[in-house]
Amino acid sequence: MMIVPISHELALKLIESVGWHSDQLTNLGPRPIIGSLSLGTTRQFRLRRVNENSSRTISIPLPHNSLLIMWPPCQELWKHEVCSQNVIDNLHPISGSKRINITFRQFRDEYTAEWTPKCSCGIPCVLKPVMRGSNIGRYFYMCYAAGVNEGQKCEFFEWLDVSKRQIDYKRKYGSFESI
Repeated sequence: MMIVPISHELALKLIESVGWHSDQLTNLGPRPIIGSLSLGTTRQFRLRRVNENSSRTISIPLPHNSLLIMWPPCQELWKHEVCSQNVIDNLHPISGSKRINITFRQFRDEYTAEWTPKCSCGIPCVLKPVMRGSNIGRYFYMCYAAGVNEGQKCEFFEWLDVSKRQIDYKRKYGSFESI
């Protein structure tokens, strides 16, 4: 296994900040590894727990040419952001106050749209983790229509069976090379 997986996606974002979020797991699958390369001026990368009522955050400076790797289960347990800065102390000699972020994500073949169930609304479901209670560590699919259909959604629910997904994928394509 490689420390930084070869990316199936290369996303170049030219924005100054991004608000609190966790990357959606639906097309990444459970426990993804995400790499984030920062070029240009330094920005603060902040983390906070998803299910914690505390305002406590962890702040990590991302200077030029730094690689941040979000190891599992970062997306399940934490939200992250790159906050905007009104004042920048140290301008980068070439980019000035600008920062470029290149994000590397490995999209596993067994979590493409083909494998995503559709709910009763006919919309592809969203994959979510269970982070407390007796089912902690499991994943499930639920209706995502509320996010795209003016708040209306159905009651669709389906547990993800990772082992069955891998067997089904291998049966269909003859091999399985996911991490």
